[in-house]
Amino acid sequence: MGQEADAHQQREEYDTGHSSWYASANRLATVESRMPGIDIFALPSFRVGPYVTQIVPGEPHEFKRRGAQLQYVHGHEPARIAAWVPPGRQLELLVRLIVSLIHYRSGINNKSNEESLTHSVATGLAELAQNSPEFWVQFNAMMGDHFGRRGWGLRAAGQGATPVQPARVVAGDEAFRFVRIKETATYWAWCNFNERRIEIVETLRGANLCVIVMHECLHLIHWAAGIDKVKVAGTREFMRKQPAALLRFWRDNPRFWAWWLHTLATAQAAPTVAPAWPERGRA
Repeated sequence: MGQEADAHQQREEYDTGHSSWYASANRLATVESRMPGIDIFALPSFRVGPYVTQIVPGEPHEFKRRGAQLQYVHGHEPARIAAWVPPGRQLELLVRLIVSLIHYRSGINNKSNEESLTHSVATGLAELAQNSPEFWVQFNAMMGDHFGRRGWGLRAAGQGATPVQPARVVAGDEAFRFVRIKETATYWAWCNFNERRIEIVETLRGANLCVIVMHECLHLIHWAAGIDKVKVAGTREFMRKQPAALLRFWRDNPRFWAWWLHTLATAQAAPTVAPAWPERGRA
């Protein structure tokens, strides 16, 4: 999207065309039929960094071959999403818009690398949850309806029994185990592709645990989607594919997402509580 563009003229729009890759990703990440319980236009406003926006319906004449649009002029403009597409598709467009807004507040541009794009989303999701709890709870409730996973809204609100973190996550055809490691002076966590495991320092707690775990999962998500080797010229393609890959990850790992939501929601209330880790070696 180009951070170098003047903020008063910056406009984020997302192509709704159906390239061969995009049509495939769309089949995986969206439900084309209209689904009860999904009305993104009923969501409250939300904040990412200094930017505040709310989703409003857009009509065909308001777009140029696009399905979502947000202008950063005063920092509090509404975001328009196509009113005529199915709710499942609208939800995907909303995720793409959120991810792009997170990258914008992070200063991501066409020279950013995969590590920067990864940590941008990991911290941005945590920030969104903490700064806009009402939006976050309703958004996740809608996502749960979308994927047939009831209870995500409750987890995002920190309600219900504390979930135990699953022993593994999947991305595409790959499954990676979570493994606890002793504290190290060099890193908090590591996505070990050779051994198919995500290593996390066992002393991490609260919101930082959520950010670091999500960071490493995003490395896995990018690798499985084939967008982990980002070059300067490929950043635009990365920005297009990352949200669809993230949606697929949420769909395929409902227990992990429930754990992540609940852990983040309760982090400030009980920052000293040890995380519920899987036993070492369990698949």
